[in-house]
Amino acid sequence: MQKLLFINPIGAPFLGSIADKCREHFDVKIIGKEGSDEGHLASMLYWADGVFFEFCTDYVKTALTKLNYQKKVMIRLHRYELYHPELIMSVYWPKVNKLFLTAQHTYDKFTEWYQVKPKEIKVITSLAIDTNKYGVAERTFEKPYTIGIVGRVIRLKGIYEAIQMIKDLGPDYRLKIIGECQDKEYLQNLRDLREDLNLVNYKDDSKTRVMFTNDLHGQRLVDAYKSLDIILSMSTEECGQFSIGEGMSAGCYPIIRNWRGSKNIWVDNPIGDTYTDILNYVRDWAGRSVEEKKALSLGAREYIKTKYEQDLIENQIVDEIKKTMEA
Repeated sequence: MQKLLFINPIGAPFLGSIADKCREHFDVKIIGKEGSDEGHLASMLYWADGVFFEFCTDYVKTALTKLNYQKKVMIRLHRYELYHPELIMSVYWPKVNKLFLTAQHTYDKFTEWYQVKPKEIKVITSLAIDTNKYGVAERTFEKPYTIGIVGRVIRLKGIYEAIQMIKDLGPDYRLKIIGECQDKEYLQNLRDLREDLNLVNYKDDSKTRVMFTNDLHGQRLVDAYKSLDIILSMSTEECGQFSIGEGMSAGCYPIIRNWRGSKNIWVDNPIGDTYTDILNYVRDWAGRSVEEKKALSLGAREYIKTKYEQDLIENQIVDEIKKTMEA
């Protein structure tokens, strides 16, 4: 049985089940978040017939250049890594048998920005949603309707516009912002905007129309998705936006502000080019009957099960790993 080493120094949780699936075909070992010194890395590489790097980190440079690894090499690169040329250009790309990119627009940027040539590039989405983790809640669709933005709260997420949108939509809507904020100053600015627009009531929480929570863990996150009617994206840039897929899996209706690549990933879902488009999509959804809203909720979950179910995506990756190892 061939030996396959996974190197996952950032500890990305989604790699674990891919490695588990590979155990059916290979003898698998993992270098995880605990890391490895150069001596241990050298011994693990000597053991392995192939190596899969999750993220383009210094481990890649060390393995391919300093330790001169000569066997099968695979790397999975994510969108935000494109903004770190010092890492990408440190890789000796002719040794890379297969580069996995997580979206077509990531591929387009990579090939535009970097004149490097791995032996093969494969585009497979990183959107692998465990729909068994979620279930469609019995929503009543009563006012006020609850819109949610889920994920790390950073400036490119368009949170200012989302808060303004709640003001413009009126009292029948509220917004839940669920995720850790990138810094205290930005969070305070968002809270100040909420106060300036009279969207908070310190005496009666039930009348507060913009709420913040940083709890993104376990069952509480699942419950948070189930409390939403609409999962909203106001981002300016994403790879695929995992929270949209998770929200849809839980029956949330998606409304997405167009970012590069969104129309390829979220085909047949509401994607607006302007702020006004987003407002209109929300109002159109609100004007539908309860039965229509229920159908849209079930349809959102079915969309994820059909296109981005975890097993479906991970099996594609495993198949490509097998092809590379067998070549």
